[in-house]
Amino acid sequence: MFRVGITMRIEWVKILAETPNVCGGGTLCAIVYCCPHDCPIRNVALRRLGIEKSKYLEVKNRLGIRHDGVCWKNLAYCCSPLKPCPKRDRALQELGMSLEDYLRYKAELLEELLKYAKATEDEIFKVKVVYSYFGFLYVPELGKELRVLGQYVPDEKMCLPAVILEVVNNDELRLKIHGEYAPLTIYLPRELVKKINEAEPIIGKNFTEFVAEAVKEKLMQVLQERQGNKT
Repeated sequence: MFRVGITMRIEWVKILAETPNVCGGGTLCAIVYCCPHDCPIRNVALRRLGIEKSKYLEVKNRLGIRHDGVCWKNLAYCCSPLKPCPKRDRALQELGMSLEDYLRYKAELLEELLKYAKATEDEIFKVKVVYSYFGFLYVPELGKELRVLGQYVPDEKMCLPAVILEVVNNDELRLKIHGEYAPLTIYLPRELVKKINEAEPIIGKNFTEFVAEAVKEKLMQVLQERQGNKT
C-alpha cells in the first residue's frame, strides 16, 4: 500500500501537470485521466498497474466531483490538462477550481488508486503503454509524400497509425490539403499484427512496411470514396 506524504504529493502534482493521457503516451500514473469507456489501452494500463477494473471504477465514482457539463458527468474521468477541452475548463470555472486544484485532485485520486496497485512506484512513473513513431510515406497515385505519425501498443501488438496529409516543403499545397482532407486513423487489429510479426522472417517485409501499405490502402479507399461523392 502506498503512503504519500505532502512532499511526494506536491511532486506528483508537478508530474501530472506534464503528463499526457495514457493513450497519448503518458506513463501509468496517467490512469487518473482515463475514462470509464472499455478502452483496450486503458485496460492494458490497469493490468500493468495490477488494479482491477471494478476497483478503478469504484474509486473514481466514490471520489468523483460531479458536473453535468463534462462527458461522464464526473471530473474523475476528465483528461490531462495537456489536451485542450473546453467542457472540462468550463466545468472547472463553474466549480471555482483552478488548474492547480484540478491537479491536486488528480493526485489524490492517484494516491487512492495506488492503494490497490501491485506495480512499483518506479513503474508507475516511468512505464508507458503507448509509444509514438514518425515516418514518411510516398503515395505514387497521389504524387505526394505524406508524413505518418502513429502509435504502437507493445503489450497488445497493436498499431494505430494516424496519417497527417502534409506535403513536405510546399506550404501552399500543404494548406490546400489540410483544408480538403481531415486526418485519418487506421486501426490494425491485434490478430492481424500478430500474423504480420509471425510472417516477417518468411516474406522479408518488416512491420513498418506493412503499416505503410495499410496506410496507403486506406488513403486510396477514402480518396476514391470522396471522388465518387463528387461525381
